[in-house]
Amino acid sequence: MRASTCTLIRQLCSLGLALWAGSASAFDWCPKRAGGAADNFGPHEDSFALVNQMDNKGWAGRDEVALRGRFSFKYTVCGQRYTNRAARDKNVKAGTDGNWELFLSYTGEFDFYANTRPSGPVINRLNNPALNLRFPFPAWYGRNANNDDAITLSLEHRSNGQATEASGDIGRERAQRAYEERDRAYFDTLSRGANFIGLAVKATNPLGMSENLDLGLKLRLYLDQDSDVRWGPYLGQRRTIKDYDLLQTTAAWQTSAGWLDLSWRVGAAGVKASSLTLGYQVPSTRIPLYFRYHLGRMNTLSNYTQRQDSFGIGLRFARPFQD
Repeated sequence: MRASTCTLIRQLCSLGLALWAGSASAFDWCPKRAGGAADNFGPHEDSFALVNQMDNKGWAGRDEVALRGRFSFKYTVCGQRYTNRAARDKNVKAGTDGNWELFLSYTGEFDFYANTRPSGPVINRLNNPALNLRFPFPAWYGRNANNDDAITLSLEHRSNGQATEASGDIGRERAQRAYEERDRAYFDTLSRGANFIGLAVKATNPLGMSENLDLGLKLRLYLDQDSDVRWGPYLGQRRTIKDYDLLQTTAAWQTSAGWLDLSWRVGAAGVKASSLTLGYQVPSTRIPLYFRYHLGRMNTLSNYTQRQDSFGIGLRFARPFQD
């Protein structure tokens, strides 16, 4: 992992500790927080546990069945954080809704190979700490104050917590040999990471389409990235993660038949190198059964250039804010 990446992680951790331990006077410039520390924790992105299997589409065989877990939470430093729309609407009517929020977030993902690989290892797939500032659309936009429209500016680090480097002639030769040997386990150990600025826009009920429809758009502006990919079909080329993940479009729709969600990522390499994730959650409050299908690249950060379709079934414990 590059020194700049480690430096950013230390800076984010230091900032988080400083905000956590800061005195009340340090927050005089922002609205009073809703409550104690526990009240300011909440879900950030999807959290789920799925029995999942990946298909490498001809490069190698199917991956072993794994339990894919994902957890995502945030801590509101100051501003407004709502657990439901009723609480938000109450503050709007009282005229106390600033509709902005400064918060820390963390999203992690892992695959647990229980008795399907030797020793049943846990493979770290994603670590994504971030500092976020959410604020409303400008007044000229003209949307009703009761909706959830917002812009979020973030400083983020994203990596997979591995240690094997594929930089330099020796590293790339080893990666090329592993690719030719179809050594999937080797690629799970590759260190991948990047630091970037995120600019996200979310709109509820866009153009009066539906109160139960959320649309989102996120642009990633990369500050630095790990070593480029120059093996397999990209031998002699300089592929990086920005070729696959610059712009992300999301949609979430609640119907009587359940929750439907979609995520589409595209990068500098164009639509042919894009990836699509589809999800469906059954309309049950007791058993949040969830199905998830991924098509294309970006299924794992360690091998993001490789097309890996995957299908999983399990439980979703939290989803992005929507009633």
